[in-house]
Amino acid sequence: MRRATLPVEAWYRGVGLTFNEGEKANLYGPGLKQVITGLEPEAGSRAYFPSGDYLSPLEKMLYFDTKYWLADDTLLKADKLTMACSLELRVPFLDHQVVEYAAVLPPNFKIRGKVLKYILKKAVADILPPGVIRRQKLGFTAPITSWINNELHAFAAAVLQSQQFRRREYFRPEVVEGLLKDTRPHPARGRQIFALLVLELWHRLFIDGERQLAAPPVDTEQIVVEGI
Repeated sequence: MRRATLPVEAWYRGVGLTFNEGEKANLYGPGLKQVITGLEPEAGSRAYFPSGDYLSPLEKMLYFDTKYWLADDTLLKADKLTMACSLELRVPFLDHQVVEYAAVLPPNFKIRGKVLKYILKKAVADILPPGVIRRQKLGFTAPITSWINNELHAFAAAVLQSQQFRRREYFRPEVVEGLLKDTRPHPARGRQIFALLVLELWHRLFIDGERQLAAPPVDTEQIVVEGI
């Protein structure tokens, strides 16, 4: 309700945050808090919103996603992962003529009531069966929660409780340990642990200059793959 009173530029960040402001304040160590005082991490992302009031909130969000989230996140990861598997990825809905046409359609052609992708569903109604058109959206996401709760848990705990990690004093050890001990299968918790794990591994490779990282232990009998 509070966000609804603010302009879209003040609250929309794409797909969301891994840690909210309260969680970050609780997680950061004293030294890190002092270093980042006065910084505005979201100032850069706000620059991607078009200026002026001629666009609706929906159009501004779509523009932001196209310029920021799509270009610097989704497409980047999709390209790297498919190339690593020798696959050639195609995104036909991103043909420039399709994008340009969709950009000038009125907002009520895109969302009407609670129906998302309204005009697209109308366009293919005589081609696809109703069950396909009406089904819920299914994200093609990595099973991070499953990894953290199963085959990556021991590795994540070893890395995030190591002296090397603690000596940096970026984060409060008791808060990190609390995340590791939390066994709820919640996506937010899994993303939080995974983010801290990736940051530490990146730090060891590119800041500390380690040539090779230890591979995580894998018990194939414990691997659980989430449905996509």
